[in-house]
Amino acid sequence: MIPHFSLPFRIVNGAAAVSDQNSDAEIGDCVAAVCLTQKGQRIEEPTYGIDDPTFLRGDQAAAALLQEIEPWEPRADIHLISNAPIIATAIELTISTTPGGS
Repeated sequence: MIPHFSLPFRIVNGAAAVSDQNSDAEIGDCVAAVCLTQKGQRIEEPTYGIDDPTFLRGDQAAAALLQEIEPWEPRADIHLISNAPIIATAIELTISTTPGGS
């Protein structure tokens, strides 16, 4: 497998922490990278990331988040937790990988 730097970047036992490509950890790191980046932050890819969700509430925020993650990380299968409170909607992340790493 091809190692990718883990997110957040950190040093473990004197070396950079890595996750194998297409592992659950690596896909989760990719989803986190999308969620931690606001659109426009990356000059070379201004559409990467999510819109500021500050004023969205409940299901509206969750639906927007899911819609923005999907194009950037199609390997992740993301499901909402339906009984989450409106103020703090939670998402459950279920990882699935495609055979052959595509």
